[in-house]
Amino acid sequence: MCQSTEGKVLDLTQINDQVFSLGMMGQDFAVIPESSKVFSPIKGKVRQIFQTKHAITLVSDNGLSVIVHIGLDTVELNGQGIDNKVTEEQIVDRNDLLANVNLEEIKRLGKETEIIVVFQELEGEVLLNIDAPEDGIVASVKYQVS
Repeated sequence: MCQSTEGKVLDLTQINDQVFSLGMMGQDFAVIPESSKVFSPIKGKVRQIFQTKHAITLVSDNGLSVIVHIGLDTVELNGQGIDNKVTEEQIVDRNDLLANVNLEEIKRLGKETEIIVVFQELEGEVLLNIDAPEDGIVASVKYQVS
């Protein structure tokens, strides 16, 4: 079981990017963040940090690849607004801080701030358990893969 960030949850069809919304990179979901902190959804190793800081690939202890993608089209920002807190080959646990994101700066630069979690090797659906207040806007997302 893994835990993500707090925010409004979007399923893949609601993501404003065709690559993600059609599941071309794998099964995914997005969170419109309420916090500037991006945490590791899994226990594993940091396989790759894109030079532009916008995406981090993790590999779980059982070999599952997970991409944590920060924002939409943020590759064009060359790292502006994103402060990575991990290094490649670093071992991380669930809920370890991966990055701090200046959400206001990313918005000011004309980009969307969704945090997208992509399960690359999964087929079918990912089970999401959402603990949300009555209004359902902010949720703590727990997802499970087997």
